[in-house]
Amino acid sequence: MKLKKARTIEEAYQVFETQKPLNQDNKEFYVDIYHQDLLNLRKDLVLNLIPDKSFFVTGQSGNGKSTALNFLPDTAICKKYDVKYLNGRDVFKLDDIDIIDIILMVGYTIVNENPELEKKFLKELEELKEKKLGKLEKQIEKTSLNADQGGGDLSLRAKLPFWSLINFDSGFFAKFKIEKSSRKTIREIFTLDKLELIEKVNDIIAAYKEQQNSEKNLLIIIDDLEKIGKQDQTIELFIDNIDVFQKIKCIKVITFPVYLATQYAMYQDASKFSIRISENPYKACDKNIAAKNRETLATVIYNRVEKKDLVDKDAVKKAVDFSGGNLRFLMDIMQKAARNAISLDSEDTNDTRLTEIDVKSAVEELAELPSLAVMKRVKVLKYILDQNKEPEDEAMKKDFIDSVQDNSIFAYFNGHPWYEVNPVIKESVEVYSIPKNQEPPLHDP
Repeated sequence: MKLKKARTIEEAYQVFETQKPLNQDNKEFYVDIYHQDLLNLRKDLVLNLIPDKSFFVTGQSGNGKSTALNFLPDTAICKKYDVKYLNGRDVFKLDDIDIIDIILMVGYTIVNENPELEKKFLKELEELKEKKLGKLEKQIEKTSLNADQGGGDLSLRAKLPFWSLINFDSGFFAKFKIEKSSRKTIREIFTLDKLELIEKVNDIIAAYKEQQNSEKNLLIIIDDLEKIGKQDQTIELFIDNIDVFQKIKCIKVITFPVYLATQYAMYQDASKFSIRISENPYKACDKNIAAKNRETLATVIYNRVEKKDLVDKDAVKKAVDFSGGNLRFLMDIMQKAARNAISLDSEDTNDTRLTEIDVKSAVEELAELPSLAVMKRVKVLKYILDQNKEPEDEAMKKDFIDSVQDNSIFAYFNGHPWYEVNPVIKESVEVYSIPKNQEPPLHDP
């Protein structure tokens, strides 16, 4: 969707929408907040000589990685690579995802809008399914003879009708995200031998390169995997099956959950995107960096309005303060503030401007949403509020990871990794962590 700069508060409400990251169609709104990180990643890609290497990128959910990756390809990268995007939010259920899903959707990304290759890929998947059905039937027959039961292994026999119902036809990829039972069955079919499925995807990669008749390598940017909420699925994908990514014969840039970056040595060299608006408590920093970052985030806001006086300076400052450096929160605050400005002021929105009071009201509204989660995790949130570091207490680890994943805690990576409680809920954490016999502190956001 093509955006236009806001001239009124009503248009501001629309332009601060957070559902879609910016792309080249809306490049006039783009602010290069991760300039050095992107330069480093581009240089690594251009200099790379390993034809199937995976590059990993992490950062807080909502901190602008998707937008940054949409602007990753420059002249040098486009000269060396044929770039394709696999946007996870479009093809996966991010609360139900498996390594098989990712392998299949890498194939889909290559054949999408290419009828010849799509037909070839679907045919090969169908043949692979029939081959596995044949193996299953032989296994059932063998267990029947060995056990002299006549019926065979009932758990195996029960799979036959479901496996047979899967059709790799022209509508397969469109249905994959919405049909849970089909996803489960497809995973059963291919999980026992992932290598065969990877070989089919690699065949499609080779066919694509041959069809393009180009010396360029294929680069697939696999985005949104950092949004996976379930810890067991995260471990299964990024720890247990890390070798699967390496076996896909193209270059991959893959996003992954931020908390893994400090817990596993294999991700120490990953690109880590974060923008801080406060000082790292564990490392002496240039105090000007935080101030410059605040100016950069203010530019993100001003880039979406036609005239700066549509938004008061104090409103911009407060919105940046409470964003914690997270772009999605910044946009949420501004959108809700715009709605509040429309609701509280005159019906003639052409004369309306967005004020600090509107932003304050938006922050109060956002603080109400996670109140139940704050109550349940108040111990770990208070620890982060006081210590700014990952807890060593194993009993806190799950709540810590959940809090990072749902943006109750923000992660930063300049120097020693450190953490902050989302500024929107800091007051709630302080209130809930105070003993009942003490009065809570009064704060004005």
